[in-house]
Amino acid sequence: MMEALMPTILGAGLINVECYDYGIPVGDWAGPRGHVAMRTYLEMVESLKEEIVEMNRLEEGIFEETIELMKMECVAEKAELIFKVICAQKPPITDDIWRTR
Repeated sequence: MMEALMPTILGAGLINVECYDYGIPVGDWAGPRGHVAMRTYLEMVESLKEEIVEMNRLEEGIFEETIELMKMECVAEKAELIFKVICAQKPPITDDIWRTR
């Protein structure tokens, strides 16, 4: 995904581009931080329930069943949410920005 954005980022003239992956542990296995991350993630998914059910044409109860399976899997696999972050800088502005050589 990040590789697909690089032509746009570089084409915009940005410099010193760096890409990072940040993992946030999800679930009670990861202590208080993981518990908060899981609760927040589940609240976000629950807020999208109608769209998820409609888009995937889920039968009654499948959404809730999937959420319960996901909770168990997060514990069993010591799951993490991975965030992709891109940092870049604008190039310095010079007086001769319009000058051509």
